[in-house]
Amino acid sequence: MSCNKRVVLWGITGLLILCGAVFSPEASSQELKRAPIILKASDILPRSLLKSSNYSIKDTVRSDGLVNTYELETKYGPTSVESTVCLVKRINELHALDAMERLQGTEVFGKAAQAAAMGPLNTAKDAVTDPVGTAKSIGSGIGRFISNVGQAVASDSPDQPGVAKSVLGQASNKRAFAYEFNVDPYSSYKPFQDVLEKVAWTAAAGSLTVKAAFSAIPGGAGAAMSLTSTTESLRSLVRDNPPAALIEINKQKLSGMDISSRTVNAYMNNRYYNPFEQTLLVGELESMSGVRGRDSFISVASAAEEESVALFMRATAQLAALFNKNIGPVESFIEISRLAFIRTKDGRMIGIFPVDNVAWTLNLAEREKEISQEIGKMKEVRGKELWFGGPVDRVAQQALKARGWKVTDRFTEKLFKELAGTRYAK
Repeated sequence: MSCNKRVVLWGITGLLILCGAVFSPEASSQELKRAPIILKASDILPRSLLKSSNYSIKDTVRSDGLVNTYELETKYGPTSVESTVCLVKRINELHALDAMERLQGTEVFGKAAQAAAMGPLNTAKDAVTDPVGTAKSIGSGIGRFISNVGQAVASDSPDQPGVAKSVLGQASNKRAFAYEFNVDPYSSYKPFQDVLEKVAWTAAAGSLTVKAAFSAIPGGAGAAMSLTSTTESLRSLVRDNPPAALIEINKQKLSGMDISSRTVNAYMNNRYYNPFEQTLLVGELESMSGVRGRDSFISVASAAEEESVALFMRATAQLAALFNKNIGPVESFIEISRLAFIRTKDGRMIGIFPVDNVAWTLNLAEREKEISQEIGKMKEVRGKELWFGGPVDRVAQQALKARGWKVTDRFTEKLFKELAGTRYAK
């Protein structure tokens, strides 16, 4: 399901049991929360993120106990995004949309459009169709993934540009503009794709350079948020290579991590990872040189059945790479109950999950039990930890601690504020 309809960025594990001095089944049942849990966007997000020139976020936010679903009103119609990770991606695209619309009102763009209309590329443009696929309907893709509810059949990716686009230079211009805006050139968000297509065609046919276009945008293009600094080199890779080349580059990288061809093919053929998201995830894993079990991570990632889940797995890879670099060395990835955990060199088993709001639900209780049972069968485990992107409520905190977990929450919230900068400061 598309990022603008469902949700990413992914929830994970659950926990349970109650709190207080006495742990009785009756008390446990009373403490369980029932989804959807209603939250307020104004309590969750930086104030300046709530509204801009072409969108506003409704204050009512629904959570399934792990992942938030945000409702947006935009100039292009209402849209829904699942997870804060997916929300950040969509907001970056909306800001890029606004900048491109301002660009289209400039004299520089007008001259390029006039030249394009009289040029030989105009006829070719009309013969090329938009390669971006359609989105599915609402639901909780990440929540279903974490809960392991159901599996669907994946089909081929629709994100490859046509031959005509590549030959005429529109595809490379499209990637170049997306790079400058720090957005995904293969995004499934149709309003963004429609305008990016038009701007890229005009630039190609009207001899408008990306540099000249950006210089002409009234008020500037603005800044965008990204999760990690290493993304810069990976975004450059996407800018400079067409999808076919990226496929080969990513396959070679995965093979270099001693991942079997069968696992590589399962991941590369999963249509929910477009060339941009696929390249970021692979690049983050490659940066974790010497870490074993990266095949386990790719195996888990290959099970994504929604675009939001693919984005969730990409964000998880980025956070794991950050942990390995800045917090403590990772020894290996281990698949536990169909989720990717890391094992540190000092023997701790850690689940790092970019989820939004952790509440004590029946689903979480059942998943925690399953995960703990699997960890209990492993040798030389010297602790188990859960790192959550968003807050964990009091009952869930106590329940997890009662089950032997060390819980770290709000870690991406802190990172989010640092990355957001003054533009998104609260």
